[in-house]
Amino acid sequence: MKHKFKILSIIPIFVASLVLTGCDFGQFLKNRITQITISDAHEHYAVGDVFANEQELSITAKYLNGKTEILTYGDVTVSLASSKEMLQPTSPFASTGYYSVSVKYEDVTSNTLRFEVIESHIYVSSLSLSGESEIDNWTDTKLTLTASPSNYTVGISYAANDNSMVKLTKVDGGVKVTAQKAGEVDIIATSYKAKGVSITATHHLTIKSTSPLMKVDQTYNDFIKNNYYNISGCPISGSPKLLVIPVWLTDSSNYISNAHKEDVREDIRTAYFGSTTQTGWHSVSSFYQVESQGKLNITGTVSEWYSCGYSTAQVGNETGAFSTGDLVKTATDWYFTNNPSDSRSNYDSDNDNVLDAVILIYAAPDKQQSGFDSYSNLWAYCFWRQKSESGIYPNVFFWASYDFMYGAIKANTRTGHSYANGDTSFCNVDAHTYIHEMGHVMGLDDYYDYSELKICPAGGFSMQDYNIGGHDPFSVMAFGWADAYVPTGTMTMKISDFQNNHDLILLSPEFNEYNSPFDEYLLLELYAPTGLNEFDSKHSYNHLTTGPTRPGIRLWHVDARLVTGSAGAFTISTSANVKQVKKVAMANSNTFYTENVSSEYLAKAGSNYYDFCLLQLIRNNTKATFKETDVIKTSDLFFAGDTFSLASFNRQFKNKTTLNNGKTLGWSFTVEAIEMVGGDYQATIQVTRA
Repeated sequence: MKHKFKILSIIPIFVASLVLTGCDFGQFLKNRITQITISDAHEHYAVGDVFANEQELSITAKYLNGKTEILTYGDVTVSLASSKEMLQPTSPFASTGYYSVSVKYEDVTSNTLRFEVIESHIYVSSLSLSGESEIDNWTDTKLTLTASPSNYTVGISYAANDNSMVKLTKVDGGVKVTAQKAGEVDIIATSYKAKGVSITATHHLTIKSTSPLMKVDQTYNDFIKNNYYNISGCPISGSPKLLVIPVWLTDSSNYISNAHKEDVREDIRTAYFGSTTQTGWHSVSSFYQVESQGKLNITGTVSEWYSCGYSTAQVGNETGAFSTGDLVKTATDWYFTNNPSDSRSNYDSDNDNVLDAVILIYAAPDKQQSGFDSYSNLWAYCFWRQKSESGIYPNVFFWASYDFMYGAIKANTRTGHSYANGDTSFCNVDAHTYIHEMGHVMGLDDYYDYSELKICPAGGFSMQDYNIGGHDPFSVMAFGWADAYVPTGTMTMKISDFQNNHDLILLSPEFNEYNSPFDEYLLLELYAPTGLNEFDSKHSYNHLTTGPTRPGIRLWHVDARLVTGSAGAFTISTSANVKQVKKVAMANSNTFYTENVSSEYLAKAGSNYYDFCLLQLIRNNTKATFKETDVIKTSDLFFAGDTFSLASFNRQFKNKTTLNNGKTLGWSFTVEAIEMVGGDYQATIQVTRA
């Protein structure tokens, strides 16, 4: 950028050379620079300023071959000249007057700049921004800045009141605004009208959506409230509070030494509510705060150890009088009896007379440890007591071993024993399993296949599949944390990477009128190894797959239609309005049951429903089928130049030519570009209406 300077009158000067630092370019620059040019963004300095600290001097060196290079103060000798004084490098200007500056490297001296030191800075008395008041999404516009006096624009900064909506780039005479999301946004220019007193100019901009943005109006909380079964779920917004109770068995000292009981309890607290610095990746709370973009702030209490009075064998097989569901009630009552200053209402953030969630972490190894495989209850799972009681009572709960927090080495250090099923190779405390199960506590299914076929419908890399990466976009949207663009016709669309912006494109032959995610459609996200995907794209968690390291379009087939009715007689709902329709349940899962499965299974609402998936990764491979067993590969993503149509990828759809609901999709798309824009990946996609 070329700076404009005021030419000041020349008076006699006395030159003082100031070497700010030694040269660090060495032989790389020696005898190769033929010209040095300097420029300065300041028209004036004020008494009290320190020239060497301003860092406004731009120094450009030109080589023999014509190449140019930007130098720093540390590369050159700086000379200041004044008729009044000699300055040390850190001395402030003590008086007004005229000064000049030049720099030298070896035997090459730059041009000389002259400037004035005055009593105080020239500050602007007024600012204004002008330009278009309305633009389309994914377009650019320039806002022109006008300042008084003399359009003095040094030190002007620009900001938006919602950074997710626009990207701002300084340009000559103002700022370029790139629309990222439809809605209302204020662009703010800031300068100073007196020392320490700011002045601002605000320009209100309306960003129109060239494609309707479907604002999700029905979520998993609505689905749970009207569910066929007597279940509850942790709220998905606000600040729900979890009651976390570590459970000590009669023989737990065989697995956690008494000297380490408090270490393990502190690690449970870290795994649930710790910072990213403490965990080395994420806790349950920090993960969901990031993924919800601040809409969900999970808090909670980790109690003292609760001695349940049962052994590992009794708990492991739920033998005799022991029942995990009963333990949830007993442990909850124990906590509030022994903590009378704490109220049950603190743990009922949505005021539905049910505790938001109770978490029981048992002090015994999980069933995958050698010698514990016969204990079927020693696992990690979410379940419901399915009982209605007086007062504020527990229903949804999570049951898991402490050992999911540790790798073997960490387990020895923190517990005195080696029982471990977590992975602390690259983190301090492993919360992956607890994060996955928290998804169940809020209503999500597993996305892996329970059957012996071991199909991998969702590709493995998502939190409700293999416990890795961020959640898939359907789950995030069904939690109400992401909206989707629903095109109405052929158009060019741009989306930023999902992890940072939650942008989505939804393709449907006829989307429901309730803005409900519980329907059938395709979702396009720009996958990137960023945000919650980054850690598990770099590190193989428990020797599972890693995420693709290259950004590309990840395409999902969602069939989240619901069923209504009663056991053995479920039918696909004709309405997706879960706020009004009662006794609903999910029609499909990601498990490929056989045709002779019990009629109690919900997916038997029709003759082919056992082959329909709730969530399926559509791979960029025309030879792939809807029963792929491989985890996601980079080649499964769609890149620039790739095209999708249902006809070309028909082998990945059970009905070949139609969606599961029998309707023709009616859409195709072409990825035109994937590039870095303003620090985020951005995809340009041409969607075509058939």
